[in-house]
Amino acid sequence: MRNVVQRISGSHDMRMVPVAAGMWAGCLVGKWCWKDHTLNALIIAMACCVITCVIVKQRMKISKCFQRFQRFQRFQRFLYGNSASIRIHNYSQRIFRITNTARYWLVNWRKTMSLATYVCIAAIMLTYTTQCVLANDIVMQSIQTSGVPNAQRYHRTGDDNDIGASENEAEFSIITPLRTSKSMSGDCQATVQVRKFAHFASYARAKLYAYSPLCNRLAYGATVRVPVRVGTSRFNSDVPEFRIAKSQATVRITEQPDIFHRTMSALWQSFYEVTNKLDMQGRMLVPGVTVGMLGQEYVPVESEPKQAADSTQAELIDETYATMTRRHFQHAGIMHVMAVSGGHFLLLAVIIRRCCAYFLTPRWFTAFVQIVLQIMLACIVFPSASVLRALIMGVISAVAFCFKRPYQSVSALSWTIILVLFMSPSYAWDYAFALSCAATFGIVTMGVPLSRVLDRYMPSWIAAALSMTLTAQYWTLPVQILIQPEVSCMSVLANVVVAPLMDWATLCGLISLVCASCNAGLSFVFAQLASLGTDFMQQCAYWCDDTAIGVVPWASGVGGAWLMVAVEVAILLVGLGVRRMLSQRYVVNRMIILGQLLGSSGKRIISDATEVFEN
Repeated sequence: MRNVVQRISGSHDMRMVPVAAGMWAGCLVGKWCWKDHTLNALIIAMACCVITCVIVKQRMKISKCFQRFQRFQRFQRFLYGNSASIRIHNYSQRIFRITNTARYWLVNWRKTMSLATYVCIAAIMLTYTTQCVLANDIVMQSIQTSGVPNAQRYHRTGDDNDIGASENEAEFSIITPLRTSKSMSGDCQATVQVRKFAHFASYARAKLYAYSPLCNRLAYGATVRVPVRVGTSRFNSDVPEFRIAKSQATVRITEQPDIFHRTMSALWQSFYEVTNKLDMQGRMLVPGVTVGMLGQEYVPVESEPKQAADSTQAELIDETYATMTRRHFQHAGIMHVMAVSGGHFLLLAVIIRRCCAYFLTPRWFTAFVQIVLQIMLACIVFPSASVLRALIMGVISAVAFCFKRPYQSVSALSWTIILVLFMSPSYAWDYAFALSCAATFGIVTMGVPLSRVLDRYMPSWIAAALSMTLTAQYWTLPVQILIQPEVSCMSVLANVVVAPLMDWATLCGLISLVCASCNAGLSFVFAQLASLGTDFMQQCAYWCDDTAIGVVPWASGVGGAWLMVAVEVAILLVGLGVRRMLSQRYVVNRMIILGQLLGSSGKRIISDATEVFEN
């Protein structure tokens, strides 16, 4: 007998979601076992092994139990088929429906749940092993213990004389562009990959802080050897920090940036020189919308003293203005417009496919162009977790298009989470990666159904923008509470208002970025067009933040996040209940009749009152 092939919609393929959730949960449990409960790791591992063995041995027995229960239901229907015991028969039918649903989840999904269990166990082992290896790194040992000579911690006081001015020589590669820092530990910051520390090999990643005389000499992609002070951040004790002393005037460049990093640095420098000709909000927001790094955060790399002197003459962005603008955007709930997200990659993919469809190019060529251009887009923007997530999903989409397969958006997101966490389990407790994945999952699972419902009551473009905003907010609010315990009441309205101009500003900004190195005049024209969109966004953020109910405080910490989850579940249940009531015709008819009665009685009261006052 031929097997029946079941076709599932791409936006509803949830088979890999339990596996991705198991991978994420396993990484968090592995970190928890290593950090605070190391002795419980063996107990949890043994429990996981026992659970795995039970699932493997009992999954076929579960199916047999349900088959026996079905035979019992047939016998019960035969026994009470035409008898007077209709109530018992109805109860048995309800139990039968419940057992069928349970059988679907426990039998038909048994392989998926088994795979999720195996992946969770593997993630626990992988994360625990990774954390143990990183704990034995020379940098982490210098922080946690005093076994390494001259290794000690520093306190973030901004004083060069703290900790006795003891330093260690470190060699590291700068893997992210430098950006200005608000910390007292330095004027600029960047993420570095450590190669050597105190003459020992190292594989840790650290955050580098330096002061302004030295910031312009640290090039993106260069390998530097310089004395540093090592410490930990008060916000995340797992991330080491390197601090270059303010008195350090020179650094030793052991390896110059390659051609790729030099090209990227030159492109960014040309783009920021173009945006410096705009007004205040344009200098700040256009680079943020385009590459994910605001205008006041850019640190130019100068190799000649004359160029450095010329750069100091450029008009700087007022610090108070920048702080207030960021606060307006944050309280309005549209802070994501200042960063690169999946919208950049989705916009690029749509343009590529429409252009290739117009010229009737083959599928393999369209997929190849999409992959190449999306990789180039990921290179020219500021690296972040959301960029990595969007890039991997874009590559999966292009491959599916090449092989004429429907794009499985939820499955692609699940595979992206699994691959990223397998390569780096630390993304499991990264807020940026969690926000990006949660927003994407909410949009691809609930966005289209909600948009279809809203299409009945409003224009389609408003329904699409509103559905995306509501679903993204629904899934990201618990994570946002962990970052900042407040709820923006105007975020939905602000996102709907700025949505039409977001694509406009992004597209014009990207064109300006590409043209910056070859034609500064054309680049400035598109930068001005992008500035028109960002100006409207700034006005909208200011108006939303200026309202009396713009921001509502919320409980902080994990308790506040779980409270938000409970509130969202309650809202979802109420919405489903109202939808079920409205789907029943007699309930709608009763509500219509009740409304007519109330309306007629209200009209009668108004007419009687009018007659009384007239007489």
